[in-house]
Parts: sequence; structure tokens; C-alpha cells
Amino acid sequence: VARLLGYKNVMALIDAFVAPVDEQLKSLVGNYYIYIRQNSSKGLVFQSPVEIGQSEEKFMLRLKGPSWTYEGELKIKHGCIFVLLVSPEDKSFYHIYKIGTRREPKVMQGIFSGVSTAFDPIGGRTVLIKVDEPFPKLRNEAFTLEELSNSPRSEAKTLAVYFREYSKNNVSINKVVSFGLEDLEE
Repeated sequence: VARLLGYKNVMALIDAFVAPVDEQLKSLVGNYYIYIRQNSSKGLVFQSPVEIGQSEEKFMLRLKGPSWTYEGELKIKHGCIFVLLVSPEDKSFYHIYKIGTRREPKVMQGIFSGVSTAFDPIGGRTVLIKVDEPFPKLRNEAFTLEELSNSPRSEAKTLAVYFREYSKNNVSINKVVSFGLEDLEE
């Protein structure tokens, strides 16, 4: 009976009654582009494909970066979406997005924290924009702020303004040499 109703087993069916699917999370299912400013003064903005899908009672976010693919389970609390994205190589980023009580948002603003390619702690602002294209057709790209500003797409111009200032978008620590107070004086 459970399989006829679309559940893996009886326990999954019982779980669906005990803890029903969150309709707000369900409204997020689809494809997105994520935008993050590079952690440098160069002003590069990275675009990467994101897919939010449902696997039984869980909602998963998959981010396809240029080198690694990250996955994590979405959680919702206090009007925010939380997800720990982990790659098979064990590199990870934590993302938090404001959603309020909104269903099917077209744009979500958030923040991320993690480590750079050189494994320095970093953080910053991020934007998810819903798209109608199939996930396999989405691609990774990097844009300069100038390219975004001069784009004929109004969405790109808005992203250029949003990500313009390094200090409003990126956070990182000073260079660590001694692990003492002198590292803070830089």
C-alpha cells in the first residue's frame, strides 16, 4: 500500500502523516542561479547552477561549482532557509537565505560562510535567482562588474549594483602567521 501511494516503505508513509511535507520548502523546488562575489578586490561575480529538489520528506539543494558539486538538506526556521553544502571532497559552505513566509520567491538574498580555495575562512553575501531552464543547460560563468553593468539584461545591471562594493559583500580574516595578537594588527 505504501509503495502504491508513492512511499518507499510503511515507515516513510507513517512519517508523512507524523511530520507532513513543509509546503513552503516544497514551493522552492526548481532551478536557480547562485551569484557570489569573489573574495578579492577584482570584482568578479561567480554564477553557478543550483537545483532544489525533493527526496521523500527531505528537500535537497545541489550547487554545481566549476570544480566540485555541493549538496545539502534544506531546513527552515524563523523565516530563513539553512543549508550546509558539502562536496564529496569534504569542502563545505554554510548558507542562510531570508524567505519570511513567502512561497515561490523569484529571488532570495543570503549569506555564506566557509573556506577559500586556500582554506582561509571567508564569508559574504549571496543571491539565488530562479530560472526556467533545465538544470543540465545551466552553466558556470564569471562576470566582471563592468560586464554586468554593460549587459542588456536588467537583472545583470541590478547584480552589478548589489555586488559593487567589496566591503559590503565579502568578509575574511587577516593573514595568519603567529596565531598571536600581532596577526590582528595588520
